[in-house]
Amino acid sequence: MSLPFVDLNEYQIDKEVISMVPDDLCRRNQLLPLSIVNGRIAVAMANPKNFAAVDDVSATTGMPVIAMVAMPSQVRDREKRSRP
Repeated sequence: MSLPFVDLNEYQIDKEVISMVPDDLCRRNQLLPLSIVNGRIAVAMANPKNFAAVDDVSATTGMPVIAMVAMPSQVRDREKRSRP
């Protein structure tokens, strides 16, 4: 399974999209919603093989998930800075 890598230091996160997924779900699963692409939600994940987390995001948003690989430290840092 080949997944795209995203450098969160170089990525502009859509504030509306990040608010679609609860903080606790993001922290617990080390993930960060990024944007909507063709009706799917792109999500940066420290562990994109966490299928339960992918299912939770999909159930919460009502959209299929595009899982992307990200450095765990970047996910934690950006999640803290992106939330109001």
